[in-house]
Parts: sequence; C-alpha cells; structure tokens
Amino acid sequence: MLVIGNLTQDDFCERLTEELTVLNDEPVDFFPIEENKFPDGEFKLRLTGGYLPDSNEFVEPDELIKRMRSGEKITFVSRGTASENWDPQGLFVRTLFSLGALKTYGAHQDNICAVLPYYFFSRQHEVYREGEAHSAKTVRKAIKDELAGMLITVSAHNFRNEGEMDNRVWNMDATDSVMAYAQTLPLGNERYIVTPDSGQYSGKLRFPLAEALEAGTIAFGKERNRATGEIDVDVRNLEGLEHPEDVDIFMYDDELSTGGTLREDIDRCIRHGIDPKRIHTLAVHNKNAFNKKYGKNGAELVTETGAGFSASDTIYSGFAKFSVVPQLAEYIKRRFW
Repeated sequence: MLVIGNLTQDDFCERLTEELTVLNDEPVDFFPIEENKFPDGEFKLRLTGGYLPDSNEFVEPDELIKRMRSGEKITFVSRGTASENWDPQGLFVRTLFSLGALKTYGAHQDNICAVLPYYFFSRQHEVYREGEAHSAKTVRKAIKDELAGMLITVSAHNFRNEGEMDNRVWNMDATDSVMAYAQTLPLGNERYIVTPDSGQYSGKLRFPLAEALEAGTIAFGKERNRATGEIDVDVRNLEGLEHPEDVDIFMYDDELSTGGTLREDIDRCIRHGIDPKRIHTLAVHNKNAFNKKYGKNGAELVTETGAGFSASDTIYSGFAKFSVVPQLAEYIKRRFW
C-alpha cells in the first residue's frame, strides 16, 4: 500500500503510514507531494519518490509510478492548515490536481482512496434557500465519480452518522478518539457535557461522552436565521445548577470555525457563575478562521476567556491535543483493504 500526501510539521501522513504498517502484512510506504508556485500565484503539484531532508530535495517519482501502475492500493490524504487565511478553495483544487496526477501516471481509480480528514465545503450540506449551490454534494461527486474509488472523511458536518454516506463514500465518527482524550481531563465530581443545540445530532455528540465521563448533559436551544446568520439561544438549563462554581463544563462540537458561537456560549456559562478554568472546550475540526466581529481568530477568541480549548489533528494547528490517526488507520483497513 502507498500513502501519498503533504509533508507537515506534525508528520500526520507519516504517522498514518506507521499505523497502517502495523495493521498490514506488507510494508506501507509514504510518498510526499511537492508543491511550488508560479510567479502569478498559481501553484503546481508534483508526485515524488520521497524527500531528502539533508539536501531539501525531492526524489524522482520513478518507484512510485512503477508501483502505482502495478496495482498497489493508494491512500491519498488531503489535509488543510488552520489559520485566519483558512483556504478551502485551495485545498479543493490541490485535491483535484493531486488525484488527477495519480490517474495520469497509471493509478487505477478503484485502487485510490481519497482521505479527507476534514470534509471541505461540508457546511453547505443542504440547499437552504432557492438558488444556492449544494457544495458538499458537488465535492463528493467530483471526487468519487471521476478520481477515486473511495472517499473517507471524519465527522463530516454534512453527514451526521457513522457509516456509508453515498456510493463509495464513508464517514468515520471520531467519538472514540474524543472520548479517549476527554477521559484524561481533570474533571470534578459534578460535570456536564454541553452541546450547542438540542437537535438530534447534538444528542449523538453528547450522550456517548456523557456515559464515558459519567456526566450529565446540557443542550442549548439554538435557532439560526438562514438569511441573516443571527442566532437565538435558550440557556434555561444553566439556571438549574445549584452550585455552578463547583461544576465542570465540557463543551463539544464537531468543528470550530470563527469561534463566535462557542465564545458566546462560554460567556453565558461564566455569567451563570461557572469558573472559566473549569470550562473545557473541544472540537474535532479546528479551522481557527478569522472572526470579523471580534477581530481575532477563533481559537484565540475562546482561550482568552480562560477556558481551555483542544482539537484533533484532522486539520493542522497548534491546538491539536489528540489524534484521530489510530482510529482512522483502523477505518481505512476496514473499508478500503
């Protein structure tokens, strides 16, 4: 098996390769993609045969091309970086170009599994208003119909359940990775799992965690105006806490974007007497995008309250405190091998 993706400071692809090697009876090798830019800003991608850190050079892709043409299975990883310049458009184009290169140089589509740890454009997973593009569906079709035999993603915003999302498209629920990390946090005797709304999906997030942490559950009633983006929140559940200063709150959502909603939820908890140092916030995906209203990035907006913030490594960031790689490797083995 081959793993192909970008080099990152946290060695995500290398760690995934190691996990797959342990699970596999045959060697699994990682081949990085080289990226450069033209003077006008357009980027070009190139498959390589490896990277030589001592010389800062990439090896010619002869071995990789030979192995692709021989029919080896390929796990291609497309992963973004959290920042105020979060760039899903660039990530999508890089994904299409890279998968196109695999097919150009002899890989058969059925032997390619595209792994998107974060499913970009998944926020537009429905058509809410007449004339809107169904972005999540378009991404899915572009990849699976023309470029990859299978697509695997993690805790996709556009698909709320573990399992098959579409023909040859699978969604891995990261709850197991979240629970393993949450159990390492210092929590007192009275603890509650809080999710941002009371809908069915939020229930799927909070109930397994509540059981694992022996915690109660609180859901904020939330309604969003699809035209203006304004949110109305009902927090009456907090009013029933007898000794809020002794309560640990664990806030969990599938993703942090600009952090505005999470910040407002933290502020509500603090106003109800909860110590910010006892508020633990966690997201599977941390995009850490810039919040124009507050003039700060999402994660900074959260942590300046005194609350803790942790995320997984589905997106590269300095706030990644736990990894989905072991669970993802098992999932790739189960669905793709």
